[in-house]
Amino acid sequence: MKQANDNLPESETHYVWRELVDAEGDGEMRLLYPWRNPHQHEHPFSYIFATEAKAIEGLTTFGATEEAAESGWILCREVVTPVARLVDDEAAA
Repeated sequence: MKQANDNLPESETHYVWRELVDAEGDGEMRLLYPWRNPHQHEHPFSYIFATEAKAIEGLTTFGATEEAAESGWILCREVVTPVARLVDDEAAA
């Protein structure tokens, strides 16, 4: 397999909610997707939104406003920039 960087899509910008967490217990804080309530086997709040306003609206839509306020969720802008993809050696030739 080889890496190819031609014909990649443009960068995308979107908004996500994150929670500042000491994930490894070593004091190094990281912004991770927040869990609604892991004790109730719920999934992480990993939705992406096109705008800040839609991200705030999403909290209401998914019933997470209170949890976000209590847990200190942070609204983040993420930029995803494609840099390469894997291709077969034959396709790269």
